[in-house]
Amino acid sequence: MIVSDSSTAIRKIIEINQENQVLRETGLVVTMNTSSKYKIVIDRHNHLLYLTDHTNTVLSRYPVGIGRESSPTPTGVFRVVNIVTNPRSFRSEVLDAVFGSVWIGLSEPHYGIHGTDKPESIGTNLTDGCIRMSNDDVNQLSRFIKIGTPVYIY
Repeated sequence: MIVSDSSTAIRKIIEINQENQVLRETGLVVTMNTSSKYKIVIDRHNHLLYLTDHTNTVLSRYPVGIGRESSPTPTGVFRVVNIVTNPRSFRSEVLDAVFGSVWIGLSEPHYGIHGTDKPESIGTNLTDGCIRMSNDDVNQLSRFIKIGTPVYIY
């Protein structure tokens, strides 16, 4: 889905890029994989994930679920570290997690973008911190990204 009115997201991407340039110059941030054609930008407040190209043009916009207040989705700049199709779910006394059709692991340990078998949770703050998408949306997103793709969460 092509998005025409996304000026707020683009401004935020530019702000993040400017902040990262300053941080890189001071040695506080590891430079992201610059060979990636795409970026992922997650707007937690509006429950949206944007796929952009290297010029910050928004190519797609997807609704997402994010972390609850007691287990918030982390903010910052991350990168994709793995992409797993048909990930296995796991069960414990505390946690019963099903990751849908695709798991996109982030450089923040234990966090990722994934599908869900609970589509009613999209657009809410009900996860343990991960970014939850419909299976169709995460399948589409996974076709564009690769290991090293930058992920900006604000």
